[in-house]
Amino acid sequence: LEVPADAEVLEAAGKMLLPAGIDVYTYLSVQDSADDLATGCKAAIAGGTATVIDVVSPRTGESLTSSFFRVKEGLSSSLCNIGLSVLIQQWSDAVRKEMEKLVSEGVNSFIVNVEGDDALFQVLEHCRTLGVHARVLPENRTIVPYLEKKMLDLGITGPEGFLQSRPEEVGAG
Repeated sequence: LEVPADAEVLEAAGKMLLPAGIDVYTYLSVQDSADDLATGCKAAIAGGTATVIDVVSPRTGESLTSSFFRVKEGLSSSLCNIGLSVLIQQWSDAVRKEMEKLVSEGVNSFIVNVEGDDALFQVLEHCRTLGVHARVLPENRTIVPYLEKKMLDLGITGPEGFLQSRPEEVGAG
C-alpha cells in the first residue's frame, strides 16, 4: 500500500491494535428501549463497535416471524452492521415451524428463555438440527421481575439496579 504524503502515522509498536468491536446482545428494537436502531448504532460506532446483534423480542400476540420482519424493516435507519437474534419464550410445534422459516430468511441464532427443562431441551435439539446457535438466558422468570420492581421501589434506576435484580443465586431458573 502506498501511504498518502499527508497521512498521519501513529506509532503502535508494543500495542494491541483491535478492529471494531461486536456487541452481541442489544435491545435496540424493543418498544421501551432508551435508544432505537439509529441512535444505538451511532453510539456504538462512536465507542468503536461496528456490529450489533439485536434481540428481536415479539410483542404480545405477535408471532416470531412477524416480529422479525417488523424489526428487519427498520434496519435501513442504522449506521452500523446489524444481525438479528430472535427471542423464544415458549415452545410449541408452531414455534418449531417458525424457527425453520426464520432460518430460511437468514437468522442464525435464537435467544432461548423458556420455562421447563423439557422445553429447553427440545429448543436446543431443534437449534442443533437447524445448524444455528442457541443463546440461553438463564434468568428466573419469577424472581427477576420481583427484584426489578423492588429496585424501582427503592429508587434505584441506574445500571446498578440491573445487576442487583439479578444476583447469581437466581441465575438459573
